[in-house]
Amino acid sequence: MDAHYTRVVDGRVVPVPGEWVIDGLHSSVAFSARHLLTAMRGRFREVSGTVTIDEDPEHSRVEVRIAAASIDTVHPKADEHLRGPLFLDVERYPVLTFSGSGARPDGAELWNVAGDLTVRDVTLPLVLSTRFLGAVRHPHLPVAKMSFEARAGLRRDAFGVAGYMDTHAPGVPEVVLVGREVEIRLDVEADLRLPE
Repeated sequence: MDAHYTRVVDGRVVPVPGEWVIDGLHSSVAFSARHLLTAMRGRFREVSGTVTIDEDPEHSRVEVRIAAASIDTVHPKADEHLRGPLFLDVERYPVLTFSGSGARPDGAELWNVAGDLTVRDVTLPLVLSTRFLGAVRHPHLPVAKMSFEARAGLRRDAFGVAGYMDTHAPGVPEVVLVGREVEIRLDVEADLRLPE
């Protein structure tokens, strides 16, 4: 970590204040959910937004926009289904958003970033368990680079994302084609513009 772009607040290393712009080419919004019995993994390829670090880190804010149609599971047929009306319905709801407005320390290294996730025009609270990985100056560009990773879990049916199949056969366990529980992982790199 570069001391010029980090500071210590209450014994924790945090980024310097400012508006850090998410670098979509070096950030990933990934997910996993069950397909029958195995885990299906994928990511959204288009993400943008800002992380505004406050003098008081607990008052920092984050705004993230994700292009729903950029979903990629490396399985074209699955992606077609996930973009369709039973799942993300990207024609009607082209953008997923997360708006966070507070960060609270959680143990020695983690922060809980509370905010609202909007999927298909349904907005529900979500807490991201977040780890700050550091900040350095880019060797060739007039920007500082900050990185963090975050995790969360949600139930997709709470957002109106259906698309599971129930056998409803007597004596036969329910068959869920795509699991209701979704695990989310964010790996984010963000830029702070520096004087030329």
